[in-house]
Amino acid sequence: MPETPGLFEEIHEILARGAPVDESLRSVLEKVLRLADAERGAIFLMNRAKSALVRRAHVGMPPEIIESYTEVPVGEQIIGTVGKTGERILVEDASSDDRVRFSNLGGLGLASFACLPIVARRNVLGVLTAGNSRPGTIDARRLSTLAAVGHQIGIALDNGDLLRRSRRSERLYRHLVDHAPDLTFLCDPSLRMIRMNRGGIEFFGLSAEHVSRENLESLIDAESVALFREARDSLVRGDRHGSVFEIKLGGGGGRKKSYEFRTSLIREEGDLFYMHYVGRNITRRKELESRLLQYADQLEGEVEKRVSELHQAKNQIAVLFQVSEKIREMESVDEKLSLIVRTVVDAKLFRKVMIRVHDGAGKRRKVASWGYGDEELVSVEREFFADKALDSPFLKKGVAMGNSYFLPADGGGADRGAMPGSARWREGDRLIVPLSRGAGRPIGFLLVEDPPGEKRPGEDLVQVLELFVNQAAQAIEEERLSRRLREADRIRREYTSRHSMENLIGSTREMRDVIDSIRKLSEVRSSVLITGESGTGKELVANAIHGSGNRRDGPFIKINCAAIPDALLESELFGIEKNVATQVDRRIGKFELADGGTLFLDEVADMSLATQAKVLRALQERVAERVGGERPIPIDVRILAATNRDPLVEVEEGRLRQDLFYRLHVVRIELPPLRDRREDIPALVDHMIERTCREQELEPKRVAPEVLSLFHRYPWPGNVRQLQNCIERALVMGKAKEEIVVDDLPPAIRMWEPDQREAPPGEGNGDLESALEAFERERIIEALEKSDWVQCRAARLLGISERAMWYRVKKLAISIPDG
Repeated sequence: MPETPGLFEEIHEILARGAPVDESLRSVLEKVLRLADAERGAIFLMNRAKSALVRRAHVGMPPEIIESYTEVPVGEQIIGTVGKTGERILVEDASSDDRVRFSNLGGLGLASFACLPIVARRNVLGVLTAGNSRPGTIDARRLSTLAAVGHQIGIALDNGDLLRRSRRSERLYRHLVDHAPDLTFLCDPSLRMIRMNRGGIEFFGLSAEHVSRENLESLIDAESVALFREARDSLVRGDRHGSVFEIKLGGGGGRKKSYEFRTSLIREEGDLFYMHYVGRNITRRKELESRLLQYADQLEGEVEKRVSELHQAKNQIAVLFQVSEKIREMESVDEKLSLIVRTVVDAKLFRKVMIRVHDGAGKRRKVASWGYGDEELVSVEREFFADKALDSPFLKKGVAMGNSYFLPADGGGADRGAMPGSARWREGDRLIVPLSRGAGRPIGFLLVEDPPGEKRPGEDLVQVLELFVNQAAQAIEEERLSRRLREADRIRREYTSRHSMENLIGSTREMRDVIDSIRKLSEVRSSVLITGESGTGKELVANAIHGSGNRRDGPFIKINCAAIPDALLESELFGIEKNVATQVDRRIGKFELADGGTLFLDEVADMSLATQAKVLRALQERVAERVGGERPIPIDVRILAATNRDPLVEVEEGRLRQDLFYRLHVVRIELPPLRDRREDIPALVDHMIERTCREQELEPKRVAPEVLSLFHRYPWPGNVRQLQNCIERALVMGKAKEEIVVDDLPPAIRMWEPDQREAPPGEGNGDLESALEAFERERIIEALEKSDWVQCRAARLLGISERAMWYRVKKLAISIPDG
């Protein structure tokens, strides 16, 4: 075999020539094959994504075979495996090697071959293959040599890549510097030019080959050179931040321009250093600064003139501002209007003043006036332009547009700009100043006439009046807004109270479980099925789930499915398009109204099966389709459903669709009847008394002990709702009393007596239900024990369904052992 060091030098020389990569790699491959005494071979290089090896050169491979080796995925076949693992593969006899049998290399007619990685800096750049038709030709000794050659190919390729990147980086940097608008140049310590960018060459009128012959002193004046030297000396002394200075430079015959130079020091080995100067053209900035100074001087003169003019009206302005503060302190709109009128008259601006303000409804107006035949008055009129003399298009336009208007006595009109101060005021001339709130929206106007002097009011006075009345309008609007905010706050408090968990009163284990379930449901959008007898508070629970969840800012829409005929329920839920039936208008359904919020389906088991199917489709596909509509409407709604029946029984008897039940029954909250949590009755009574007295403005009352005793014994078939009605009736009927007594209660509760006295356990009719529950519990536990506590097996033993079994285990509180 030839000496490999000489081959290494040839490989580097070939790849460094700058010829196309494929051509260079083929030349290298031919030399490698001769070195290894191989007949055929190929070089594959890794693509950018490192997902495949692409063939870049091959020698001696048949055309019909080489097409299948254009690109080999990494990790596939022998070549792809070497590219992935970086390990060498040697096959000395292909006829006895399974790796060849199960790869495409077997079709190349190679009896021995090697496959090696091309590596540089521990990265696999490609794969080198070499083979021979004679067994044993490619052996371990040649494999070692080929591996060294592959490593040198990798180094040469990597060096070439680094060289290309370096050259490209240098080209880009040169392009960036040469095309920068700044003057950039390097000097030696004596300020002799070494290099200059294109901008500097063009500015000084030099040629690229003459740059290094020039000295900075020959290009600029001595005063500027001194600044460059001072910057140089500062950096040499150790100033780390460099120097910044401004100078004026004159280029090749042009006028001088202002530049801001920044300097830095480039140190070489020993004491050698270079100066780096970068100058930015700030001529335009300097011109703008000069103009700004001129404008500032002019503006200062205008301000002084304006201040002098405004100083002449300071007494009137002071009075108007003082009154504006008083207006803000007043609560009544009538008082504010009267004060505005008195102020204009007392300041001796006009002898006749009238102000009219919308009442907010858009029809009625509040009016305050002076000098129109009566003493000052405040009244309410129906029409805006009750005075026919004011019913002019100019007045209406001025008020609508928010502009001040002057109305001459002859009926013409002009805007504020046509009111020269030298014109004389004639009898009947009027000035209208609109009262505007935000964005120029008028809420009324100020009408003035008959000034003490003979001249029309000037521009300044009109501006003062506008400022004054607009502050008054703002105060009036703030008073209106305050009322609205108070009303909105009241509504918000009522809403928050209605949707608060504070309305769920109870300390029993059952109620604590309910409250804990609501808290867990606050940050999810899962459907919830609320069950329990009528009056147990299912709607309160729905309100609390919505109010404490992440949809509390969205709408909360409720619908009682049992209270609406089935023929109308579909249109109530999904809406209806216009003219679907005679005289039918378009109506939006509850699903659309609840978009982004919560929809509460009360008594959901009372829906017909057909309507249940449409509700199920809306929940599954999250779209609603109006009756008579053709376009599905996307909806984002959380569903809360409630029923006072046993949903499992309803499913078994066919009144509730099983698929809808499972869609609604993601989470179930079962409310206990009031008779099963009698210890909560005192807290419920206190809460109901406090809320009812607050809503109806009644005095709080105590509850007599005998009333609480009766409440504790009474079975409460109507549950919490019946207790609420009972408390409200007792408070109203016993208004003059200090406490609620038995006589204040409804007759059904006051006269209630149990069917018979309490009997010992196991005796009397009262324990029949308990006895049945005990018997049922015993049979179910027995079946579970026989079935190894597997509920489905126990259900088959008892002859009931799995759902019925699950329901009875939960109802009877039977504990299932773990495992």
